[in-house]
Amino acid sequence: MNNIIITGDINSGKSTSLLNSLYILEKNKREKIGGIICRPYFKDNNKYYNVLELSSGNEYFLNTYSDSEITVEIGRFKLLKSSLNKMNNAIIKDIENKKIIIIDEFGRLELNGNGLIKGILYALDSKKNLIIIIRENIIDKALKIINRPHRNTKIIKDNIIDNLKELF
Repeated sequence: MNNIIITGDINSGKSTSLLNSLYILEKNKREKIGGIICRPYFKDNNKYYNVLELSSGNEYFLNTYSDSEITVEIGRFKLLKSSLNKMNNAIIKDIENKKIIIIDEFGRLELNGNGLIKGILYALDSKKNLIIIIRENIIDKALKIINRPHRNTKIIKDNIIDNLKELF
């Protein structure tokens, strides 16, 4: 069982490179991959994120700028609690029937025991290979939480697509 950690600075292309590497895989290999990837987009000069569930293709909003919904604030973002719950459920569900689980991303919320930590901890205790995106500025703290004796951890910072070809 492996933990593949993709790391880099904010807006360095971690999620985009991972998503692009999935698009170049043959269909039979893609079907073995589950988990979630967050994709940014801009609207009215605001940055939003959509969550893509890899196994179902479902997509939904992660953040809002409205005060009308139940949110968790992290920095300038208001993350929808309902979306965080869906993301945790998608990770846990995919552990049952996928070989590789992608988690985008482990961040400050997870360092504090919130956000996707439920799904991440469940995945770490499974026998699945994990690909986890972690920002470079918190990598040391995150590794203290996710390192497990029964898991090998490889950190990828550059040439993400080439490094992931070996895994798939």
